Order: sequence, then structure tokens, then C-alpha cells
Amino acid sequence: MSDPKIDQPTLAACMSDATDGMKQLTDDVTTLAEVFRQHDIGRANYLLAQLAQNLQALIVLVQELRGPVTEVGSAVNLPSDQEAEKLVAMLETLISAQSTQDWLTVADVLEYDMEPELRVWLAQFEDVKQACAA
Repeated sequence: MSDPKIDQPTLAACMSDATDGMKQLTDDVTTLAEVFRQHDIGRANYLLAQLAQNLQALIVLVQELRGPVTEVGSAVNLPSDQEAEKLVAMLETLISAQSTQDWLTVADVLEYDMEPELRVWLAQFEDVKQACAA
């Protein structure tokens, strides 16, 4: 997607897939918080590593789609660089808490900080998806 001149149907399909992925990612964060609260630490740490990779892919996707989305109209926007930085900061907090084995903080950051932020992103994705389908 390095070419910002992708056609509307392709962008609409991409946004549909991205929205589905955002829903799954948001659900995964909720599940991960529960896994940490249950002290299934081996599984939780594995899932946290996957989450870090998925967040990185998400941020790259948003950066790549910004150009094509702005062509749809100024009424819709994907998350900003500042919002991406907010997610990165949360991930850094998670890794710091993980390194000190503070599982309660990990679960709390996931549930009370990251999950609500991802819901905001999901709403933005859904708005863009609708605008692209119009």
C-alpha cells in the first residue's frame, strides 16, 4: 500500500478487514487481562508478546492508510500519531510492570487503559469504513 492512490473499493475492503482486526485485538486485550488476573503467567507472557507485535502492525497499518483515507474526506480520520504514541507508552508501561512481575498492574493497564483506547480506535476505524463504503 505504498501508493496512496488506491481505489475506493479496495480501500473499503481494507477498512472492513482492519475493522474486523481491531474488534479482535480489542477482545484479545480483554482476554489477556483476564489471563494475567488468573496468574497463568506463561500463557499471559506469550500473549503479551503477540500483543506487542499486533500493536506494531496496527500502527504501521494506520500510517500507511492515512494518505488514502484523507482522499475520502476530511470528516473521517484514522488515529493520529499522538494516539499511536499513547498506545506505545501503554505498551512500555506493560513491559515495565511485566519485568517486575507486577501482574496486577499489567492486568489493570490492559483492562482500564489499553482496552478503552482501542475502543476509540475501533470507533474511528468504523467511521472510516462507513465513509469508504458510501
